[in-house]
This record gives sequence, C-alpha cells and structure tokens, in this order.
Amino acid sequence: MNKTLPDVIADVLTYHGDVVDKTAEDCLDVVAPPEIAPLLDVPEYVRLSFSYGGTCEDTVSATFDSKFFGSLGKLFANAGKFASARFEPSLPNIE
Repeated sequence: MNKTLPDVIADVLTYHGDVVDKTAEDCLDVVAPPEIAPLLDVPEYVRLSFSYGGTCEDTVSATFDSKFFGSLGKLFANAGKFASARFEPSLPNIE
C-alpha cells in the first residue's frame, strides 16, 4: 500500500501523541503535546502545508526539503533506524 506524504506524517505524529486533522487536500491541522512541539520547532497548534503553492493560509511548510520535515528525525532519536524503498520499473516500449 502506497501512502502520500501527508498520510505518512499524520501517522508519525499520531503515533507520538499529536492530534491530526486533514483540513484540505494538501493541509493538516496538528495539535502537538507540549513535549513534542519544541522538538519539531513549531507551536502546539500548527497547520502544515504539503504543496509549494499551498491553498491554506498561515501554514508551516512540510514538503520534503522543509525544515519541519528535517526535524521529524528528532522524534526517532532514541529508536532504531530502518528504511524501506520499492521501485516498480515499467516495461520499455520496444516497438
């Protein structure tokens, strides 16, 4: 099953005790516990945007190259590290 970036981040934040609500196609409203918000360098209530030309107002960027995305690693600082990737090649058109 493939998930979008907002879905993955929502799962990670929910796992760590945040309350997450999807408000638009590319936005999440997050209420972070007081011990999590400083790790992510965000206020306890934050709206995350996952697009470069976002339609949501007053947001923190959560794209792959954002400061927020980089700070997610702090949530796993004392945990083991594991990564998984899958590449589904397409067949070349030989005609």
